[in-house]
Amino acid sequence: MQAAMERGFKLEPFIHSSASIGADKAIGPNAFVYAMLSWGTGCRIDYNTVIHAGAHLGPACRIKSSCWIKHGVQSARASKLVATAS
Repeated sequence: MQAAMERGFKLEPFIHSSASIGADKAIGPNAFVYAMLSWGTGCRIDYNTVIHAGAHLGPACRIKSSCWIKHGVQSARASKLVATAS
């Protein structure tokens, strides 16, 4: 996906209408935010990330690129979530 983005392929982020996101949002391209997300103040989400329904992101958290956050996940204040290969 990074190679496609380097060639100019970008989608606007999808944010479900029931997600609770503040006005200071910072979300990258190709990101998908599903229903019932609770997003703390100052959170940043990088590109190519999926956050499923019911996740709770604490204030000032950082979600790095290519993360897949399952439903119900809770992150602490100022936490950093990074994708890992499995």
